[in-house]
Amino acid sequence: MARSVTLKELRERLDELTDNQKNKHLSEPEKNKLIVQGVCDTWDKIINTGLSEQHVKRADFSSVTGQLEYDLENGVLVPDRDFYKVHQIYIDENAGQYRPLPRLNPGEVQAFRAPQAVVPVILYYIPTAPTFKNTDGSWKDDATFDGINGWEEHSLMCAAIALKAKKEDDGTPFRQRKAELEARIARMGMTDYSEAPRIVRRRRRAQDPFMLFRNNINGWLIRNNKLSLYYHYGYVP
Repeated sequence: MARSVTLKELRERLDELTDNQKNKHLSEPEKNKLIVQGVCDTWDKIINTGLSEQHVKRADFSSVTGQLEYDLENGVLVPDRDFYKVHQIYIDENAGQYRPLPRLNPGEVQAFRAPQAVVPVILYYIPTAPTFKNTDGSWKDDATFDGINGWEEHSLMCAAIALKAKKEDDGTPFRQRKAELEARIARMGMTDYSEAPRIVRRRRRAQDPFMLFRNNINGWLIRNNKLSLYYHYGYVP
């Protein structure tokens, strides 16, 4: 990414911001943890303002006949511990035609069953925030965070506030700057310079027993980090 910064760079900037270069009482791993917490806060701000498409990843797989749940934690569909939220799910209706899959209400699953066919599925998902760690749990100084447009400063403000709290110092200037950055991120997330969102006329809803698609998957749910795929069975006893 064009605006990516490394953990080492973030730590150095945090020291400069807080005049903490000579403080031997706060170890490097402790500062890393504060940065990770700040990045998580910024990550959620980015997602909440509608800018999550900046970080969306894609996973392609096929449904298994009679299988309802697909694990999102075992590293098969997506890298282990990488899944955070669904962005969109599409079903391949053959010949390159993709149909968006709606999320079901848990209270309506009585009319649905596990898919009875092998169907190509495309999962677009929002990953979790960077941890800046290697697979063995050690810190990785060259691991990066994409600040998109300098928004890593928000992460640094969060870390600086926490650092000042540890030292029992005043963190007011950092809180003020954090609020300014949050307003900026929200403003840019709500502004679209291309065109207004279109109103989409959808095909018949998944609850309609007469809905005809080539492939028989009509909805999805997430429970306990497992993706459930359903087709409309039609008959409710």
